[in-house]
Parts: sequence; structure tokens; C-alpha cells
Amino acid sequence: MFVDLLPSRDSNNESDLDEVEIGYSFHGVIAMDAEMCAMNDDAIINLIMSHIESADGYKYYCLKVANPKKKHAVAFYFGCAQDQCIQSQVMNRQRLTRRMETFPCSGRITGEIDRRNHQVMVDIQHDVGHRGYAVEDTSVPTIVREYIRNNARRLDATAFFEQVKAKFPDDASDQEKCKTLYVVDSLSLRPFSHVDTNGCEENGLASQRLVNKMPGEYPAIKSILPLKRSFESMNASICINCSPAIVPALTNIISSSPYSKLLMQRQYTELTPDVCAIINKDWDFFPQIKFATVQIFAGAILYNTTNGQAFMLNTVEAYGRTKSIDPHREPFGKLKGSTKPTSLPPPGKIPYPDIWPVSLHTSEGSKLVIGTLVSNILVTSNMRLDAVSKPSIGAVTLNFKLDKKDALAPKTFLDHDNLQVALSMATDPAVTRTSDTNIVYQLRQIHSKFDADNAYSLCRASGPFTKSHVCQPFTIFTLADYDRGTSSLSSLFRHMATIVLRLGVRATLAKATVESSLGQGNLDTQNAFTAIIALYGESNEIPILGK
Repeated sequence: MFVDLLPSRDSNNESDLDEVEIGYSFHGVIAMDAEMCAMNDDAIINLIMSHIESADGYKYYCLKVANPKKKHAVAFYFGCAQDQCIQSQVMNRQRLTRRMETFPCSGRITGEIDRRNHQVMVDIQHDVGHRGYAVEDTSVPTIVREYIRNNARRLDATAFFEQVKAKFPDDASDQEKCKTLYVVDSLSLRPFSHVDTNGCEENGLASQRLVNKMPGEYPAIKSILPLKRSFESMNASICINCSPAIVPALTNIISSSPYSKLLMQRQYTELTPDVCAIINKDWDFFPQIKFATVQIFAGAILYNTTNGQAFMLNTVEAYGRTKSIDPHREPFGKLKGSTKPTSLPPPGKIPYPDIWPVSLHTSEGSKLVIGTLVSNILVTSNMRLDAVSKPSIGAVTLNFKLDKKDALAPKTFLDHDNLQVALSMATDPAVTRTSDTNIVYQLRQIHSKFDADNAYSLCRASGPFTKSHVCQPFTIFTLADYDRGTSSLSSLFRHMATIVLRLGVRATLAKATVESSLGQGNLDTQNAFTAIIALYGESNEIPILGK
């Protein structure tokens, strides 16, 4: 069923080096016997790849498995693990060694499992031949493992490591490396790097708590992001070559986050003074800024450099700062002996000009708000990135608080793609919403003043990981879409919102629409419908706005 493609390239003999740069290509059709037909797709792919790897001496990682245009077929794509463009080193770093010898080979394997015709088509391309990756035994002897397990907590990491090396001397470098890794795992250590003024890098190990804390206190220290992974741990949905660069200050969060594979698919940039200036433009003269603002912060990451906590803003809502701009503004004024707490940026020097993330304590609970001079952005859905935790849904944020001692600590990182869309919005006065998808879901969660035209501003946005409506918090306008149960009042508010968004000040609510809802819901709901019908008098319609 399989053929010998090329002699294995794992030899170290000098005589083999004359032909090491000879590339090759191969096209073949494999007939599927009854045994192969009974296998699932993954088993067939693994079988084929194991034969190819044993024949040509190279290691491959899975780029993608997908259904092509033929619905009865499954396509798979693999790349050479030693391809230079895949195993490229981190930019602007001086490393002493490379972790794997690489070549400009452009090695690729494409295949298609055609079950209808009982065959598998395989194409292999290697532009440049090269020596294969040598697989070596790096297992730690049992006696060493037992010693580390029984004594790991008695000494500090450095002293214990030296003790292990002294007790079990071994000239084999691979064994030494494996002992080191086992000690690191036993003590739960994480790598970090220090880059000096000349760009030279030095590495060290510390506990996860210190690794999270140090980059915030010492800018020259960074957590080491594990861009390299073993062949066995390659995931079909992640391509190292396609992973964007990560902001250095975020590397410690990305590397240790339970969602690291997902986060590495996005690119983040720190909030800049220029963007701060755009966010603080007057809504009266630049009405498009309200939409650009929520687009900027949707999917952003707040990182508390004091305690290493970080979380993502899944959904945000923007409210105007003054009564003439927004009837649902954040209140301000006097209290007995003090003033009401607000999210207004303080007059002193702060990390981001006139941008102030803060936890406001209200009668409902602690709300996370990003304050500006012209607006406040309420976080209505978020999730912790530094630990496994349930997402926080609603206006009250329970899993992340910014106390007074943390006031200057947060760093804000914006999703690069969202930022580019927002900057385009900020220059277009004709913009009236953030997206043409799920428009009603862009309405804010409000509780009153439904007769005000500003109540129907589409100032709500969600990040790239929660853009589906099933991942967004319900509002009075969208609760009607809840699958388990019905809400006649929410259906009425959704109907009103749809009419206002279409007709504006000409929007009216028909009496027959309200009467059709009578008898639905509990007693309070029916009383509410009865009160609404009483507003009509002899009319069959009433305007929604201004009443």
C-alpha cells in the first residue's frame, strides 16, 4: 500500500551530506482496503503520516483538517516541523542556540480521503532536502525521579538543582536536560527573561506568582512565551507560522492563561494617547465616536500589574456624560458630607490621558467602568484570563476589582483588528452602529426613559470571541429570544425598538399590538399591559418617542 519515498535522512555520516539538499515531490493514490474503510478519519490520517515519516525521515505537524468541496471527502494538510518559516526565532532577541535545526524546505503534505471511491490521494513536496530531526531518549531514570519527588520541597530551587546534579552525575547532555525539566515541573517553576540595553537575553526560573508580578515592576523582565511546542502537542487548529506577535507586557498572561491557544490567534496593542484623544471627542459634534468607543474596548484586555490579574472585556456599553447627551448618564452630585463616586478621570497624571478604569460601588454591587471626559463605558460581560473562572455576566462585576491601591496599576490592551475598524468609524460621521449583524443586540440594557430617542442608541459591542448572540448578556430588548420560556413584555420592547430604529421620530405603537399581549404573563405583567392600553384613549396609535 505504501512505497519507499526516500532513504531516511537521520544519518550523521559525512558521506550522506552530498545529497542532503536534494528536494523531492511525490503524488500517490492509496487504495483503501476493508480495514482502512472501517477506520475513522483521524485513524487513517495517523496511519498514513506514520508511514510517510518512517520513510522520508522527517517529522510533520498538522496544519488543518477540513471538508473540501466534495462533501464525501476529508482533506488534511501537514507541514514539515523543520521548515524555517515555521520554526523562526523570536524577533529582536539574541539566543545562543536554536531549539531545532531548520531549513528553507517548504515541506508540505496535502491529502484527501475519498470514501466514495475508497481511496486516499497524497501529495508530498519538499523543495530542499535536509537531515531529519533526531529523536532521542530523554527519559529520566526512575531512581532520579524518586529522589526528586521525595526531596523537592526541602531546599530552594537553585540549591536542590545543584544537589541533584552532584548526586547523579551524568555526562549525557540529554539526560541532564531531562533532569532539569523534571526539577522545574516538581517545583512549579516558570521561565522568565531579562533583556539588557544591548539586546542580549538572560533567562531564569521563578514561581508563577513572581513571573506574573515581575514584568509590571521591572520593564526589562519578561515572561517567556512558549511559541515552540513538541511535535506531539501540535494542534490542528493552531499554526505557529500564523500566530501574530504578542505585546511583550502580555506574554506572562498569554503563556500561563488556560486560553493561551485561543489568545495567540489575536494580536493586541496597548492603548495610546492618540486613541485616548479620539475616545474623548465631544459626542455632540462627533456623534460617530460613541460607536467607535465601544468598538475599541470590545475584546480588550485589562491587566492589573499589581497582582497579575487580567480579564477580557467581552461586552461593553457606552453612556454619554451629560444630561443633554444621554438621559441614562452616570449620576453625579452631593451626598451627605461627600460627593457621589463617579468614573470621571482625576486631574493628576494617569497612565492613559483622560481614560480611567475603576470599580464603582453602587446599591446593585460593584460595577467595572472605564471613565472618560465625555462618556463612561460599562462592562457587562467579562472573563478572567489568568485563571479558570466563570464569566461575569451583567452590570455587576464580581471577579475583578480595581481598588484605590490599584488605581494606577491597570494596563489596557486593545484587540488590533477591532481597533482598526474603530479608527475607520471615527472618521465617518454617517456611522450609526458598530455592525449590520444582530442590530437589536447593540442596544444597551436600560430600565427607564424608553420615550427618549437616545434610549435606542446602538452603543453596545462584543469582542471577537463573543460576537455570537448566544455569548452576549440579555437585555430588555433581547430577552424575547431566550429559548427556555417566553417574555411578552420583552417581545413588546423588541417590537418598539425595531420600529424606532427603522422610523425614528415617526415610530408609533399600535393599540392592537398591545392588546394581543393581554392575558400573557403573570399578574404584574397583565397590569402593565392594561396601563399601557389606557394611554391610547380613543386613538389606535401613539408615538413611542416623547410619550
